[in-house]
Amino acid sequence: MDRRSFLKLMVAGPSGLILGARSGTALADELDRLADPVGVLVDTQRCIACLKCETACAEINGLPAPDHSKAATEQLRPMTDKAYTVVNRHRTATGKRVNVKTQCMHCLKPGCASACPVGAFEQTKDGAVLWQTQCFGCRYCMVACPFDVPKFEYDTPVPEIKKCTFCYEKRVSQGLEPACVSVCPVEALKFGKRSELLKEAHARIQQNPGVYVDRVFGEEEVGGTCWLYLSPVDFGEIGFKPDMGTKDIPAYGKPFMKAVHAIDFVVPPVLLGMGWIVRRRQRKNSENSEG
Repeated sequence: MDRRSFLKLMVAGPSGLILGARSGTALADELDRLADPVGVLVDTQRCIACLKCETACAEINGLPAPDHSKAATEQLRPMTDKAYTVVNRHRTATGKRVNVKTQCMHCLKPGCASACPVGAFEQTKDGAVLWQTQCFGCRYCMVACPFDVPKFEYDTPVPEIKKCTFCYEKRVSQGLEPACVSVCPVEALKFGKRSELLKEAHARIQQNPGVYVDRVFGEEEVGGTCWLYLSPVDFGEIGFKPDMGTKDIPAYGKPFMKAVHAIDFVVPPVLLGMGWIVRRRQRKNSENSEG
């Protein structure tokens, strides 16, 4: 469904949006299908903030070259519609510097996909969450994402939602690792099957006591993510939300979406009935006044 088709659907009646919403609910019920998705392990202890991953991301996605001036990189930079990944230099309470690469986490059960009323997000069999062109700009995905990832193009006449694509169509689907991973000079980024990356992450923690905190961020947070993180300090000190819980975002929305379905069937007949009663009374009042 493209935007023109969606507008036709909306014109057809108020059920149009609800019909679209069902695709999001159906997706929320189907997100258990991932057998063994791919992922990336980010070792923040190894990252040297060379920023080559930012440049590689910009090049493969046709984005403007990142601003790597000292003034820019000394600040904590957010992802934008023109920067799908950024590396920020965090200072901890003890003065330790920890470099952290951020991008779409590619949740195993993505809130953005389940929140979209027209099914504009697709999750591939490998776990990558991709944006599709039937988006009509409601921005529910931006609200639903627990990591504040989707970005809206406010400066274009036909705006789109922008975010990391996991280099899925250009590289991962062809058996290649994402562009950012391919250029990392210190192997701070490791691509592979998520299950194997988790084993690797826990092995590094056990084999290097005192180097890492005993936690793999993304293993269970919001139902699990394809991007996993190791850190030498508490994750709350390097920009992560400290307690996100393990419940996936679509699980919160299912009861509401089911209620929406019921409303779709109940409310229109009730409104039609009320309209008929009002018109009937108006006719009777008109007849009585004429009589």
